[in-house]
Amino acid sequence: MIELHSDQAVVRRVRRDLRLFAREYARSDLGTRTLALTAQFALSAAPVLVAAAALVHRFRHADLMSLLTELFGLHGSARADVTQLFLTSATADTGSQFLGLLVGIAFATGASATLQRCLEIFWHLPKAPFKQAWRQVLWVLALIPFFTLSIRLATLLQKVHPTPAITGLIAPLGLGIGSVIFIWWTQRFLLLGRVSWRALAPGSLLTGVGLMLLSMVTQVVASSQIAEDVNDYGLVAASFALLVEVWCMSGVILGGTLIGAMLRRTPGLGLPNVGSRR
Repeated sequence: MIELHSDQAVVRRVRRDLRLFAREYARSDLGTRTLALTAQFALSAAPVLVAAAALVHRFRHADLMSLLTELFGLHGSARADVTQLFLTSATADTGSQFLGLLVGIAFATGASATLQRCLEIFWHLPKAPFKQAWRQVLWVLALIPFFTLSIRLATLLQKVHPTPAITGLIAPLGLGIGSVIFIWWTQRFLLLGRVSWRALAPGSLLTGVGLMLLSMVTQVVASSQIAEDVNDYGLVAASFALLVEVWCMSGVILGGTLIGAMLRRTPGLGLPNVGSRR
């Protein structure tokens, strides 16, 4: 009888928590905001990566896009197709490439502004004043180092554990670890320090784990799908496959941070509130 009452209590608690999450999901309009963030990443952040790839190739003779495809687990013809999709012109001079990078950064602030507003809504915080807009620019500038460090981390892990049995886990693990750190800092930075580091930790961890799992799924599914689509519809089909990947990533980022905010902010879940600034 005691076990039956205990099981019923657990079921009631799960139902209550699911109802709380459903209300928060509806209030935050997570689906629409995920589409908005996807559009911003696709239309404004992608040009920054293309411009940065051109400058990296000019000064370091390295292929940034090949490194990114390695990070996301693409292989074979899919990796070649995506690299081909982002090939930059070799005829542009350095000044034009720098100008393109600056213009790309200016437009990419739309993605950071959208992400910032989503985080403020998740934490029930007022909109940041316009004088704090420099944070959006600095966040965009931090994207390239984040990807670079994640790739380097994956490379170091590959050297430590080169066995074939776990090779497929190396890149996702590097992305996951890097994502936890980056999303943790992103929330603290874009929220103007109004939420403590400790309160931001659960959402950052959930997001990092989610991106790691997404990368593992991408390794299994995306490569063959991209190769098949390019074979049927041409190189432009790779861009549509990448857009789906960006949509999934946006959903993981916003979903993870929303759940993290709920865990720390919702009294009904029995967890502490936001807490003092630290």
